[in-house]
Amino acid sequence: MGLDAHGVYYPCKISEAELYRRCDSEPLGVFIIRQRWQLFGLILRLPAAAPASAAMVSFFNASSEAKFAGRTKWTLPVVLNKDLQGLSPPKALVNIGDLQALHALAQDRLRWKKLVTTVVDSHGRGQKRRQDAAFAQDVDLNSTAQATAVDAARTAPLRRIRRVGRFTPSRLAAVAEASRRMDV
Repeated sequence: MGLDAHGVYYPCKISEAELYRRCDSEPLGVFIIRQRWQLFGLILRLPAAAPASAAMVSFFNASSEAKFAGRTKWTLPVVLNKDLQGLSPPKALVNIGDLQALHALAQDRLRWKKLVTTVVDSHGRGQKRRQDAAFAQDVDLNSTAQATAVDAARTAPLRRIRRVGRFTPSRLAAVAEASRRMDV
């Protein structure tokens, strides 16, 4: 079964997942999360005197200075904490103890790779849940289940009129008459 759009024939339709599989690729969001966590693992394996490592420690050290005012700043530790919240059970990166636990985990590269894979996979599942929730909000499933092919055929002429943009009374009367004939 092919698809004919604007005079161009497409021999088959493929899903987004199949397209990624055929191209041996992944969605950009997944790639970004994977790279972010690989970078974080690299930072955690650096010596304590390295600037990136020192910056992570200083971010979590308690300070007598006032915290940020206003909304939460989107810093690397905040985004990493958000990624960890998607795990089951949820984990956190909110204090120096959490950072030290992740530091110990990052020293074992195999365990770190498993954590990265888990975080990336949990993001994919969360994305699917969010899409399903958005779909359920957009479409009332009860009314959709009651819809039939006859209802779709009845509204097809009206959809054509809406696309064309002609809402003349005679045109609407013709659509109503066609709809009545379909009911019989």
